[in-house]
Amino acid sequence: MKKRSDLSRLMEYAGGHRVFTYVSWVLSALSALVALVPFLYIWMILRDVLNAAPDYFRAVNIPHYGWMALLFAALSYLIYVCALLCSHLSAFRVATNLRLAVSEHLARLPLGFTERYGSGKLRKVIQESTGAAETYLAHQLPDQYAAMATPVGLLVLLFVYLYKQLRRVYRIKEELSQTNAKLARLNEELGEKNEQLSDSNAVKVQYIARFFDLCSMYIDKMDDYRKSLKKLAQDRKFDELNRRLKSTSMLEDEQDELYKNFDAIFLNLYPSFVEDFNALLTEDERIVLKQEDLLNKELRIYALLRLGITDSVKIASFLRCSLSTVYNYRTKVRNKAAISREEFEKMVMKIGTAHKTDV
Repeated sequence: MKKRSDLSRLMEYAGGHRVFTYVSWVLSALSALVALVPFLYIWMILRDVLNAAPDYFRAVNIPHYGWMALLFAALSYLIYVCALLCSHLSAFRVATNLRLAVSEHLARLPLGFTERYGSGKLRKVIQESTGAAETYLAHQLPDQYAAMATPVGLLVLLFVYLYKQLRRVYRIKEELSQTNAKLARLNEELGEKNEQLSDSNAVKVQYIARFFDLCSMYIDKMDDYRKSLKKLAQDRKFDELNRRLKSTSMLEDEQDELYKNFDAIFLNLYPSFVEDFNALLTEDERIVLKQEDLLNKELRIYALLRLGITDSVKIASFLRCSLSTVYNYRTKVRNKAAISREEFEKMVMKIGTAHKTDV
């Protein structure tokens, strides 16, 4: 048979007041936990006072923290008083019932036992024993539960504090990770922009230099053409003069020469353009140039796109064709792409690297 503890045997004498004992334990533990709250407010006051960068809004809260600390301290004391009230009610009932039980037991003992020890000594023993039980139940036992609740409460507060700090560290790590990802993305975009600027600068150098050469060459050609027309007029060869003025062969020759110069300059900047462009097309749709051609009309359209000329009207004007022709060529080539139509022209814009060469 399991031996009962002294406390459980004492609680038998509490009778209906046993519930007050349990309530006193709970209230004692609660009082100890509430007593920790003022220390939290004191910590917040010290934190705001000692803050290296004082915040006006935090300073305004300091009196509020002080009043809250006093309020919880008073609440803790009130709960403790209620706990003692309950414990004393139960302890008094236990002491009373215990004295009655001992008195009844003494009444059943032989008269010689009473004469041997004396009634005064027996009364003293009863009072001391029941008084010790009363003190234990009324004061020591509630204080034990309060003492146990204090470290438990501190551990809970410490756990909550550590949890919040870990969440804060995790949130900071997440923010740092997102910031690093943004920085990496910005660095990548900056690298692309720098590459585009470098590419644009190289294009400008090449085309400006060749532009001056072409302008000088066309001025010489126009001057020679003017002299030839002047000589025909001086020699009164009006039929030949009229024939030359009506002929478009010179315009066609100059246009062909312009395209050849454009092709040569572009391929000087992007030597692998044709190969890289064909790599974006399906194998059976790749462009095969004639032996004498550097680029054809399809490639010239996308060469202009690679140079940043995305306006189809300007492209049509340069190639001396209709706007619908440009649209048709662009649609036709996109349909031949080995990748998605949306990504095709983006990939064309990334073909090759500008090569700076002497002009």
